[in-house]
Amino acid sequence: MTIKKLSPEIWILLYVSVTLSKAVFLFFGGGADFFDFGGGNDADYYEASALHQGEAAVNIWSVLLSFLVDLGFFSRQGVASVLMFVSSIIIPYLVVRVSLIGGKVLNNKRLWFTIFVIGVYPALFFFSLDIYRDVFMVLVYLAGLFAVKGLAKKNDLIYKLLWLTFGMAVGFMLVGLRVYLGAAYMLMLGFALLGDKLTAPLKNIGFMYLIFIYLSLVYIFHFLGLLDALMQYRSYFELGAGGSTFGLQFDSVILFIPNFVLSWAFQIFGLWPFTSLAIVLFFIESVPFIFCFFYVLGNRVHIATFGWCLIIFFIAYNTIWIIGNDNLGTAWRLRIFSYISIFVVFLQIYQEKIKLSRYPSR
Repeated sequence: MTIKKLSPEIWILLYVSVTLSKAVFLFFGGGADFFDFGGGNDADYYEASALHQGEAAVNIWSVLLSFLVDLGFFSRQGVASVLMFVSSIIIPYLVVRVSLIGGKVLNNKRLWFTIFVIGVYPALFFFSLDIYRDVFMVLVYLAGLFAVKGLAKKNDLIYKLLWLTFGMAVGFMLVGLRVYLGAAYMLMLGFALLGDKLTAPLKNIGFMYLIFIYLSLVYIFHFLGLLDALMQYRSYFELGAGGSTFGLQFDSVILFIPNFVLSWAFQIFGLWPFTSLAIVLFFIESVPFIFCFFYVLGNRVHIATFGWCLIIFFIAYNTIWIIGNDNLGTAWRLRIFSYISIFVVFLQIYQEKIKLSRYPSR
């Protein structure tokens, strides 16, 4: 039996089974402590900060946890349970909703398959096992995508102002959670506001020309010293160099572009088969992403304005963190937004092609 022949009921059963299994693991399997990836646990830091026993809050997530403590509602297990609910149910639903292009293009089988795929995303599962900020950030980011989508397709001034106001609020919250994530989102919001004026020309430029322009701009920024702060941050990973550290250096003018391309390959595409964890992540996460990526690349003629905005975010956001990061574990959590963005574009193109197959004269 092939995947295409599986009924919606099968996908619902698989999704419910996986969701219940994750809940059981959260309560009885030891949570995030079951996995030993080395290094410290961010959740311990967030708990100490929330209980006013450690460093002062440095991001909105710490402030929110402190607020729960002050209200007497804080429980590490309770917050983790809410995050598990969000990652297993709310986030898959939001991914489907923001990906819809109108009409009943995604039938029950395709819809539940999509929900299942997001529901079994390993990174989302792991970061919902404790009070990490990542799941909350994904929730905020997906909420912000509705503003981007609204700006990209609405011509009415009032609608644009409402979506822009909401999008700006989301952007500032993302900045408070992770500065460069919020900055990349704001850039995407600006492209959505201008609509086809900025995204339409991208459809007429060849892929290799886009790659050449992109690499040239990054190299110029590097040559002018505009990326020094990111590379300084990257150097901190050398202090804890180990099996999860790539060891790439960006201090050579000649080798900058080759190492930059390798950093993309290692961190975004998961082409780092030198640890058991890296190999597992490659097959369960990177392979599906690579399929979606090349599907989008091969069908870019069908990308709408919203899709191009997501690609702009994908490029801007990735450029920042693949220069600033040199660690596999950190790449695993940072690329969640990259993977989800491409998956949304993939779903939109897939629906558009279904519509074209039904109405070829459209």
